[in-house]
Parts: sequence; C-alpha cells; structure tokens
Amino acid sequence: MAFITIKDLRRIYRTLDGAEITNEQVVFDGLDLVIEDGAFVAIVGPSGCGKSTLLNMIGGLDTVEKRQTVRVEGSEVPLVEGSGSITVGSVEISKIDGDEKADFINRNIGFVFQFHHLISELTALRNVALPMMIRGDKRSQAETKAAAILDKVDLQEHAGKLPALLSGGQKQRVAIARALINRPRLILADEPTGSLDPDLKASIFDLLCRLNKDDKVTIVLVTHDTDLLYDEAGGRKVNRIISLAEARQQPVSILAEASPAHESREATS
Repeated sequence: MAFITIKDLRRIYRTLDGAEITNEQVVFDGLDLVIEDGAFVAIVGPSGCGKSTLLNMIGGLDTVEKRQTVRVEGSEVPLVEGSGSITVGSVEISKIDGDEKADFINRNIGFVFQFHHLISELTALRNVALPMMIRGDKRSQAETKAAAILDKVDLQEHAGKLPALLSGGQKQRVAIARALINRPRLILADEPTGSLDPDLKASIFDLLCRLNKDDKVTIVLVTHDTDLLYDEAGGRKVNRIISLAEARQQPVSILAEASPAHESREATS
C-alpha cells in the first residue's frame, strides 16, 4: 500500500546578477515517486541533486508550492519556484500549514540528521522525552517512555548523561530514540552516518534496519555511504535504492519488496 505519493514535483533555483539571471538549476522536473508503507528506501546521488531538499519537502520542513521573488527594475523575478504535491498517509502535506502541519509532523514523522542537534543542557533521557512534552504529555509519562526507547537503542545505562559525556555514536542513537518517541509512522534520515567513523556508521545503519524490521516504521534515508546499503555478498539491506540524479528525469515507483537481500547491485540502481 502506498504511504508516500509524490506527483509532478518541480523545483527551480535561479541566480541573479544585477538584472540578469546568470544560472538556472532545475532540481526536480516533474518527479513522481511512490513509497510503500513499511519500506526502507535509500536515496543516493551526487551533491546538489536535491536529496535533502526532497527529504525536507516530504517532512514538511520545506514547502512544495514555493515561490520566492525579488524586484528588479520594477518587475518580480522568481529566484525559487516549486509545484506539485506530496501526500503522506492520507494527508497532502503540501496543503497544510500552521498548527495543523506542526501537529501532523509531531505525531507522524521523526527526523534524524547528520548532526544530532541534542540540547546540551538536557540529559539523554530528557532529550528523548522532549517531543512528547512538546505535544502536551506529562513529563513523568514522557520520561518513562523515553527510558524504554533508550533501552531499545542500547543506551539505558547512559540515560542520565549530558550529551558532552556521550560518544558520537551514542549521541546519534539518542537522536534516533528522540525521533521514535511519538511512535511515528515515518522516519526521515538525512546523512545520519555522515559524521561518524566506519564502525559507528555500520552500527547506526544496522539499528535503523532493525527498527524498520521490528517496528514496521517506514524509513527514507539520504546517504553518501552507499557501501552500508549492501551486505558482504552484495545483496541489498534495504527495499529500494534510488539514484535521484536519474530518478528526477522520469517517473519512478519505489516499491517495497518482501526479500530485499541477495539482489545484485546492478538490479537496484
């Protein structure tokens, strides 16, 4: 069953020098994507191809129908233009805003970024509990659930530590636990292993694979660490790998598969 549906997504950036447009970058030109409920999808591609932009649009952090202009010699010149639609579950996230969007994101989407963005003054437990407290839950309830999730990511012994006392991998695990606190249906991970050493990269990626398998949470991952996506035999660890530089040129359907492993690299690009 389709969980994320992207239709005719377009985004153009322009550079202005004086009154002249000196560069036009078409990031998406009619992009169509379908991501199935419960799938683990990896989005790869060169820098600047729109991977993070796409993730931010899916998560509602960037608007789809965007238009940013500047006035030049009495005329409005568009520097950013966008159109299309993105539906997450049954909600067209490109059509909601304000408190409605904030509430939908808080209840349905968890974010994990390259840098953990933990609050330095709060313990690991309090960092994880924060989204529930923002939602209006009691602190005691939020901290009880946060403790259980820290146990899930093997950090129960570090719950009372401040971020400064945690390793890079531990901080990223706290960030993943925080993304899970409200039991989201979707996790959007933007280069979550990018700032870690090789052993920690594998540990964080394997944790995401386990969460996808055990909790049935849909995961969309942007990464440059493509080696993590394959096992030692060359089989895929995720349901689908999409090269965005290729996908943006034509409609693409991303479909979940029952047994993603043991497929060759050639079959997944």
